[in-house]
Amino acid sequence: MCKLCYESGGFKSDLIITANQTCILMANLFPIGDLSYLVITKRHIVSISEATPEELKDLFNIVSMVVGRLKYRFRSEGINVFLNEGDCAGQTIKHVHFHVVARSSGDGIENFKRNSGLAVISPEQLEKHKRITP
Repeated sequence: MCKLCYESGGFKSDLIITANQTCILMANLFPIGDLSYLVITKRHIVSISEATPEELKDLFNIVSMVVGRLKYRFRSEGINVFLNEGDCAGQTIKHVHFHVVARSSGDGIENFKRNSGLAVISPEQLEKHKRITP
């Protein structure tokens, strides 16, 4: 049973903050920081590429609402929003979910920073990037 699956009741319902038609906002049972949320699809899907247009809209509506409230209600200095997809990317639960984490200076949470030791993008790398579109 999926630990985030609404359809099978796999998650802890007391963690739900709010929901819309296709998605749920819940407190993270294993928080990354003081204010750490998960935005999940109600339907069990493993990849963001499986999401319907309605699910994508609902996911990002909740993400946007949480970011706004963290900034204005809780005066968060910064916010991380991220999706881990695949084992090598750190996905531990095979169900689409975005993390939304309030940040403050000196909170001790590792940042996603640009690796300043890397060279700027090469023309070959740029051409490879451009192949993502049809």
